[in-house]
Amino acid sequence: MVPFTYHSNILHAESVPVPKIAQIHGSPFYLYSQTGIENSLSIYQNAFGKTKNRIFYAVKACSNLSILKLLHDMGSYFDVVSTGELYRVAQVTGSIKKCIFSGVGKSMEALEYSISNNIHCINVESMAELDRIIQITNRLKLSVNISFRINPNIDAKSHPYISTGLDENKFGISLTNALTAYKYSMTQDFLNIIGLSCHIGSQIKDLSVFSECTLKVLEFHKQLIKNNIELEFIDFGGGLGICYESDEQALIKEYVEIILSHLPDNFSSYIYIEPGRSIVGKNGILVTRVEYIKENVQNYFAVVDAAMNDLIRPTLYNSKHRIVPVNNLVLKANKTYQIVGPVCETSDTFSKSFERQVQQNDLLAILDVGAYGATMSSHYNTRPNIPEVLVKNNTFRLIRKHQSIDSILQEELDCLKTTVTTDIIKQA
Repeated sequence: MVPFTYHSNILHAESVPVPKIAQIHGSPFYLYSQTGIENSLSIYQNAFGKTKNRIFYAVKACSNLSILKLLHDMGSYFDVVSTGELYRVAQVTGSIKKCIFSGVGKSMEALEYSISNNIHCINVESMAELDRIIQITNRLKLSVNISFRINPNIDAKSHPYISTGLDENKFGISLTNALTAYKYSMTQDFLNIIGLSCHIGSQIKDLSVFSECTLKVLEFHKQLIKNNIELEFIDFGGGLGICYESDEQALIKEYVEIILSHLPDNFSSYIYIEPGRSIVGKNGILVTRVEYIKENVQNYFAVVDAAMNDLIRPTLYNSKHRIVPVNNLVLKANKTYQIVGPVCETSDTFSKSFERQVQQNDLLAILDVGAYGATMSSHYNTRPNIPEVLVKNNTFRLIRKHQSIDSILQEELDCLKTTVTTDIIKQA
C-alpha cells in the first residue's frame, strides 16, 4: 500500500485530500497514514510464522501518544531510551510492563522508576550501569529482569551518526567482556537474567549486515548455554532502513527471514526485534506552504513555512527527502529551485534541486518523514512545535495541537517573575 497518492492530480492521504487538512489546520503540519502504519506492523507480525516473537516498537522513531496507542492496540511492545519515553508508554498502556529500556546513560531516577514499576526488561550497556542497578535492587529489595546489550563490532554501513555496533561506539558491552558480565550477574540476589540484546545501527539497507550480526549473536548465545545460562529471549534490535528515493517499501519479510534462517533447529526462546523507521517512516509526510519566491545572482529559492527545527534530518544527516507538489498539475520548471526554510542558517535547506514550477502559497509535501521527524523537532528561533494529524480512510483527526508561543515562554516567564535567589555562601 502507498499511503500518499494523487487522485485527480491532488495529493491524498489515504482518501483525504491534503489541501482539505491544510484548510482546517494551517501549515506546516505532519501527516500520518494510520492504515499504512497498521500494515507495516502487520507485515512484521505475520513474517515470524510460528516462531515465538515480540515486536518492540522503537518509540524514539515517532513517539506521538495516538500512534503509540494504535500500536499498543495491535499488540506491540515498546523499546524506550529515556524516562520521558517510559512515561509516554505508561500514559498509553497504564504501565511499563511492555517496555524494554535501552540506552547508555540511564539515570538513577529512571532506573528506580523502572525497577519499582515492574518494567519488562532493562538492556544493560555497561558494568557501571550494572553496579547501579545492583545498588538500587539491594536497597529496594526488588527484583528486576535484565539483559545485556552486546557490541559485536559490526559495521552497519549506514550514516556514522547512527552506527552503533562498532568497538569505537559508546553502545553495549564488548563480546570479550560480556560473558564475565553474565556470570557476575548470576551471583546477585535480585537480578533475573532473561535475555541477550544487540542493536548495530539505524537505516541499514544492506541485509547481509543483519546476517552477520545474527550469526555473531547466536555464537555468543552458545557460550552462555555452555555456562548453564538459559535465556527467555534474544533481542536482535532494529535498524532496518527504508528507501528515501522511491516508493519501494522496506524489506521487512526478507529481514525477518534472515534472522529465522540462522536459528538452530532446537531454538526455543523468544525472538525480540525493535523496529521503528520501517513501521512509520514511509507513512508520514510534512506538508508546508511556500511563503516567498526569491531570486538572487545564482539561485532561485522557494522559502517555505517549515524549517530545520521541524525536520532536522536534511541538516543533520544530509538526508535527501523527495519533495512533491500537493497539486500535481504543476509543470516541470525551466529552472531549479532550492526549497529552504525561514530559520537563520544556510543549512535550513530541504532540497537544492526542485525542478517543478512553484508559486507563492503552493503546498508542498516532504515525503518519508514519519520517523525521526516530529520527535527530533526543537524550538530553535523560538518556533513552536507544529500540529500532527492522523488519517484513517476518509477521516482525519488532530493528534498534536499547534503549540503556542506563550507555552514555550511560560517556564521562563515563571522564573522571570520570581525574585528567589540561592545564596551559596549561606548554604555553605
